[in-house]
Amino acid sequence: METGPDTGQTESSATKLSEEEVKEIEEEDNITPLSEKYPEPGRYLKLGEPIGQDPNGVVYIGWHQRKQREVAIIIIQHQKKQQEIKKEVEILQIVSGHQNIVDFYGAFYHKASSKHGGLWIATELCTGATVEELIATKRTLGERWIAYICKSVITGLNHLEEKNIIHHDIKPEHIVISSSGEVKIGKRHKDIFFSVVFTAGLYF
Repeated sequence: METGPDTGQTESSATKLSEEEVKEIEEEDNITPLSEKYPEPGRYLKLGEPIGQDPNGVVYIGWHQRKQREVAIIIIQHQKKQQEIKKEVEILQIVSGHQNIVDFYGAFYHKASSKHGGLWIATELCTGATVEELIATKRTLGERWIAYICKSVITGLNHLEEKNIIHHDIKPEHIVISSSGEVKIGKRHKDIFFSVVFTAGLYF
């Protein structure tokens, strides 16, 4: 029985992309407009009041209609910043869902030319005191609390390491004890604590 020519390739080697093909895909992804890469936010988010200005854009309180909860939304209008942040959005998608990392609820693109147009990033919104603030009050924490905070931070950092990501800006102001007693790694803006994005993560 004829079985056809032997190509000398296994299925995995036959479908493996060459370095040139990988580079072409990456270049194509880099030129894909963000308006095509991310959905419009209208079906998912309702925008609330602004809470201030982040170096990357304006931060708002919002409502996630599918998750039925308040979220933090940052709107980034500057095109160069939008492109720079794409990689961090990919990182957030990878690390999201861990109890010690402020959660990520999606990236969206609003095509309007108004002040609300641009890249929208929605993250968990939680209030509470940062470790920096606890230190400033000069309150004495018991050993069990200190151990709990340290263990939670290490657990969160281990989660990042398991995903081949390193957080290189870990410090007391980026660690919050939420009103429910959870320890989260994220970024503070005034009274709102939102995602680890923009505090920077790098692939190993």
